[in-house]
Amino acid sequence: MNNGEESGREEDSKRDGEKLFRLMVESVSDYSIFAIDPAGRILSWNKGAEEVFGYRKEEMVGESFAALFTPEDRSHGVPERELENARSEGRSRESRWHLRKDGSRLWVSGMVDPMEDETGNLIGYVKVARDATEEIAGR
Repeated sequence: MNNGEESGREEDSKRDGEKLFRLMVESVSDYSIFAIDPAGRILSWNKGAEEVFGYRKEEMVGESFAALFTPEDRSHGVPERELENARSEGRSRESRWHLRKDGSRLWVSGMVDPMEDETGNLIGYVKVARDATEEIAGR
């Protein structure tokens, strides 16, 4: 086998792996998983995010992730602080009230992790969260 064939197979394998990973994330329905750019705008939105927050992907991509926070938290800079903490500490774990599309509140437990390119430059964040409302309602 020559180097050109090996390189082509490696590229095919890499593409297949990236496609599989994208499909895995998009298919998860119990967890909200979405990417956020360094400025706080949503870059991706999985099926779980649709289930948890009630917004379709088309409604949220390009929007500020701060829209998911309560007005009180937005006025206190909580969304920005969540990203700052993720960047400075390597992860930000939070459990707090968030808002669904219909305006109802839900207790969200999750984390934000920074995403860096191969040279260590920040390219955004990934937020993984779940609806934990039933857990706190039973207390």
